[in-house]
Amino acid sequence: MKKIGNILLTAILLSVFSFNLAFADEIYPHAGDDRPANGTGDTTPAFAGPASSKNNAVSPQSEPGTHLVTVFSEPSTIIVSIYNRDSTGKETTYIGNTTVDFETYVKDVLPNEWYESWGSDGQAALEAGALAVKTFGWFHVISWKKDPNHNANVSNGTNSQMYNKGSNQPNCNTAVNSMANYVIGKVTFGNGTATGTIVETPYRANQTTPGSIMGQYGTYTDAKNGLNAAQIVEKWYSNLGVDKWAKQVPVPN
Repeated sequence: MKKIGNILLTAILLSVFSFNLAFADEIYPHAGDDRPANGTGDTTPAFAGPASSKNNAVSPQSEPGTHLVTVFSEPSTIIVSIYNRDSTGKETTYIGNTTVDFETYVKDVLPNEWYESWGSDGQAALEAGALAVKTFGWFHVISWKKDPNHNANVSNGTNSQMYNKGSNQPNCNTAVNSMANYVIGKVTFGNGTATGTIVETPYRANQTTPGSIMGQYGTYTDAKNGLNAAQIVEKWYSNLGVDKWAKQVPVPN
């Protein structure tokens, strides 16, 4: 009887343990060691000003001098199409759409694309990842939808970015918060006007050649080698940099 009881207890414990593993996997599926690139090759810049229109580029209406103006205006929300996903994170069966607060979305993507544990000795990698995740989502809100068939800005799998509601983690949250006033983009100045543009910022797990795609594992190596988030971004994305939302703009006499 004791042996049967032990067997039953073992079976129950294994069942609970298996359930916990499955539950953990369901909440935190990572994009994986071979995560494919999520970009489309589109390098067309999108105007990221308060009105999302180049015709409404920011122009300070004030006396000549130098003035602080908002160049970039972050979206308030993002529409995510939710799919079942296979073991690699690729979208399979469409379920429906959800509208998510934009900053919450970034926090619920980052730990599924970059490893939370990297924060122990490579926080700059998480910060660079936060910028890439944020800019990727931002671009597809103001430019063109990544999942147009379902009228969604992005999907929740590797075709876009791995989004899992409520999956935010402390180190990743710190990275997102520290990059809150920054974006990967360009600012051009002219005649008292500042114009901000962003482009799609794709990434993949094992990218080794810098240029237009960020290598996720490479950012961790970069961080351990002493590069900060801006230096990591500038290494991987040619002709792009990290900019503040607000810039000092000279207004001519």
